[in-house]
Amino acid sequence: METTTVIERKWRMLNAANQKQASDFMDFLLSRQQQDAEVSKAARQEIRLGVWKDEPHYISEDFDAPLDDFKNLFL
Repeated sequence: METTTVIERKWRMLNAANQKQASDFMDFLLSRQQQDAEVSKAARQEIRLGVWKDEPHYISEDFDAPLDDFKNLFL
């Protein structure tokens, strides 16, 4: 017994011209997906861990103190 997917059943319902358009659109989507994957891969490669490890840094003593903007919010 042959099982068909929803896409295969819909494909068979299309005429030849619409099948060509659908095929072209699927090719477009696949190429865009490939481009997105390449951009994502390039973005991941740009991340350099430890870039700031030897840089001096300073955190003020009141870093965790409540902000003045929120003092009146919790009255």
